[in-house]
Amino acid sequence: MIIPSYVDEMADGAIERLRMLEDGEAFNFAFINDPHFCISYVERALYAADKINKRFPIEFFCLGGDYLCNNDHTPRDEALRQHRELAEIIKEYKDRFPLIVLNGNHDDNPFAGPENRLHPDEIYDILMSHHSEKFVSDDKVEKAMYGYHDVPAKKLRAVYLNIFDPEYIKDGNKIFLKSERSNVISARQLEWLCEKGLELPENDWTVAIFAHCLPVTSPCEPSLRFFGGDILIDILEAFKDGKAICEKVEKGGCAYDIKCDFTGRGSGNLAGYFCGHYHRDWNWKVSGIQVVSQIAACSDNFGLHLSGDGKTHPKTRGSGEESAFSVFRVYPGKREVYCIRCGAGPDFSYNY
Repeated sequence: MIIPSYVDEMADGAIERLRMLEDGEAFNFAFINDPHFCISYVERALYAADKINKRFPIEFFCLGGDYLCNNDHTPRDEALRQHRELAEIIKEYKDRFPLIVLNGNHDDNPFAGPENRLHPDEIYDILMSHHSEKFVSDDKVEKAMYGYHDVPAKKLRAVYLNIFDPEYIKDGNKIFLKSERSNVISARQLEWLCEKGLELPENDWTVAIFAHCLPVTSPCEPSLRFFGGDILIDILEAFKDGKAICEKVEKGGCAYDIKCDFTGRGSGNLAGYFCGHYHRDWNWKVSGIQVVSQIAACSDNFGLHLSGDGKTHPKTRGSGEESAFSVFRVYPGKREVYCIRCGAGPDFSYNY
């Protein structure tokens, strides 16, 4: 593995900016998304994060989905090859810090027809099998692509979700969707989130949510909607506000009947909903929940990326800014979050 010197410089710059933040009870985590088979950038990000981790502990590193570079001509063997190459990097770093791997909308190779689609179990076995060693998942669903990671010393829970979670049907060598679309959050996953994912050891714990994208209308993609997306946001809002909800919906072969009650716990500490997918920096709130969207790690578009501050941030080849990932520092006592951008784009902060 040859790491360019500018990656070390980028990591050193992040360490210095983290050092300049005030002392106090805090925790750090890292997030990268949408490499689209630019796996050298994942490798460099993990290398940089490991260097940062030696100075400022990183509680976990989340890979935010869309690992494939694929289209309607990509055969399943090529999709599997790309996943396996990424898996070698994951194996190298998964014991340096907990490594959460999310499922994205590209990752089952959906564009080239049912004969080339990957089953979720295949993706799990290649990229996520280490989840069973370090994370708590759904004991009712084998190889579930959702779960959580606890850091008891920091009273922190990282909940990771699979918002592309339809039922799959095998017919010989072909894999079909039971529902009319892949933009589905399963009823079981929503039940698990209410019953287990948001059931904290103590009420003063902080929760951070991770998923490939936001499953409701957003400034980034106003037309994108998911079955189960609205109820997911309602559940998170109820957790944040200490409320109860009861919702039942059936449509297009999908259904949910959700009841959850957070009234006995008081307001929950929800530090944010962190996602990728949109290939742009943008921060906004949905039902009072802070959403943080991050530009892609991939080099597919080295042009300008729109950010929430109205500015543009170019990626520059042959420099530390040819890709992007972030280290987030959270101060739970003050409900403040600082983003230290490693690569293209600015640092920023917000209160939750």
